[in-house]
Amino acid sequence: MTNRIAIPVSHNLGQDSPIAGHFGKAKYFAIVSDADTSFIENTSSKFGGQLSPPDFLMSHKIDVVISRKMGGPALQKLQSGGVQVYRMDDKRSISEIMDKYRQNGLEKMTEGHSHNHHLHNL
Repeated sequence: MTNRIAIPVSHNLGQDSPIAGHFGKAKYFAIVSDADTSFIENTSSKFGGQLSPPDFLMSHKIDVVISRKMGGPALQKLQSGGVQVYRMDDKRSISEIMDKYRQNGLEKMTEGHSHNHHLHNL
């Protein structure tokens, strides 16, 4: 069975699409399976939809996610749903990311990115 791999991307530029800076805020997800790559618009709750980004992707039967940054709750939800999550530290295209994945050159994500929110006194 072939893995279905999701990569959050900021633009739909085919294999040259750059990985997005953050998982849930990506405008699109590239879905890679064998030699086929398709793109789905992120219609999760971050963009007015009903499902959280992890639930949205899991509804598309994803096995693996490769992302630069991801919050802890999203990471935990994907992992508890049986999805493997890998980190890609630098901004690369889909084709470069998949080359690295096929060479076992990505490390599994073990903890989510913490979101620092600054409070300002008025």
